[in-house]
Amino acid sequence: MNESPLPQTAELFESFFAAEMTEAQSHAFAGLLREEEELRRFYADYVQLHAHLRWELKARKYQTLRREARLSVGVRESSAARHADAEPAPGRSVWYTAAALVTLAAALLYVFLPTAPHSALPAPHSDTAVAMLSDLSPDAAFADASYALGSDLRAGEMALTRGKAQVMFHSGAVVDLTGPCELSMLGPNRGVLRSGTLNAYVPARAAGFMIQTPDGTRVIDLGTRFELSIDAPTADTLGVIEGRVQVVTTHESRVITAGQRVRVRDGRIEFAGPDEKWWQTYLAARLLNDAQAMAYYPLDGTASATLGPDGRIEGRVAPAADRFGRADGAMRFDGSGYIDIGATWPAGDYTVSAWVKPDAFKGDHMAYLVGVQNSGANPGRFLRLLEDGRPDAMVMCGRNGEPDTKTQVTAPAVQADQWVMITATFRALGPSAGELKLYVDGRRAETASTHGDPTHTDAMPNLKIGTRPDRPDAYRFRGLIDDVLILRSTLTDEQVAEMYRVSHPVTSPATPDDISVPSTPKEITQ
Repeated sequence: MNESPLPQTAELFESFFAAEMTEAQSHAFAGLLREEEELRRFYADYVQLHAHLRWELKARKYQTLRREARLSVGVRESSAARHADAEPAPGRSVWYTAAALVTLAAALLYVFLPTAPHSALPAPHSDTAVAMLSDLSPDAAFADASYALGSDLRAGEMALTRGKAQVMFHSGAVVDLTGPCELSMLGPNRGVLRSGTLNAYVPARAAGFMIQTPDGTRVIDLGTRFELSIDAPTADTLGVIEGRVQVVTTHESRVITAGQRVRVRDGRIEFAGPDEKWWQTYLAARLLNDAQAMAYYPLDGTASATLGPDGRIEGRVAPAADRFGRADGAMRFDGSGYIDIGATWPAGDYTVSAWVKPDAFKGDHMAYLVGVQNSGANPGRFLRLLEDGRPDAMVMCGRNGEPDTKTQVTAPAVQADQWVMITATFRALGPSAGELKLYVDGRRAETASTHGDPTHTDAMPNLKIGTRPDRPDAYRFRGLIDDVLILRSTLTDEQVAEMYRVSHPVTSPATPDDISVPSTPKEITQ
């Protein structure tokens, strides 16, 4: 470009930020930015000026935004944080709505430019704080500096040698680092993961948050949670826990959605199946982090609970390999033992799920998987396998002196000696009405309406795994059980299917469609 941009270039930029361009104009604008270095410099100066003007106008209005944002993203409170000053000093580390604009614009400009190799990764340098250290584990240690909880972080390198640290970018994006890990902060909504693993939570206001990797891959968040690991100089692994992200490499661009996990090798995106680590990451962030979670038993060689009361092994129940082939990752029930939890199963909406691998069906008796039941009026709720191998879920709402109201849903018989995920959900539709659904491997098999008041199940503290709760000497299960989960909420069909995709050991999940690189702020935030 031989002469300075024309005065009307500013009007062009205004149209871009207001999302008023036509599709043809957007593509033309992107082409100009790719081709003209001086125009890119003018663009960067314009964005900076635009942002500073908005910062000045909105400074007072958003003075307390940091504190509100910290609460809204669920930053874990520590003793040090509780004693830290709640109000930031005027003009120090204040971040505003305009920050989202400037970082989004910077991300778009970065997308327009060719991908840089590792040797050309941008070197962070700034005297302005771009993030805050929002949490530290007691054993956290850094190679490059000493950091205090709540301190401002300028653009630059952070090398965590051990422990965990949480960084809140000024855009609102939050990343959890697990040592050893190296992160370069380039701006209030952008960074480079040079080694290790990070988990990111990106609220809607920080859409466009971008993490680059040493091989030049760019992960552009569209409002979600994701995990990113650097496996080697030219290999990365990305898993999306919630929402979606865009992955841009030297060769292709794809959108990755919740539950999907991919590897990037030499610029090519390969879709990978779940493993135990990814399943546990998804489970902890998506399901167990919910206030409605009641209990989770990984059954990794013990009856201990990740959430809820620990169980107690009665009889012969022994560790066994799980569906991922991991030794001692599940429990084998030989028909003479069970796990006694001795807890109630609160009435109301619920989801119950378990991975099971039954032995050969003998046709002589049904087998209980998990549930509560009362021998009196026979109320209860549970999962079973019938004599012929059909999965079965039941809600029984009888009271003493009243006839039982039993609702049962069944599915076609499953194969013996094969892992299968069996899930049931219940949704209350009124004081004496509800809806019961049964799923096998993430697919809904049957739905039925329930009748009667199930609230009296609160008084039945006999939750058990592998046998009938009120008669533990009968109807015992033979086979393997893994990952028993109980929620106080009703998962949707889509959520059950997603849980199956994430926890099922396959090698090639569904491949999403290719997409084009967004060219306007409106496109990238939708």
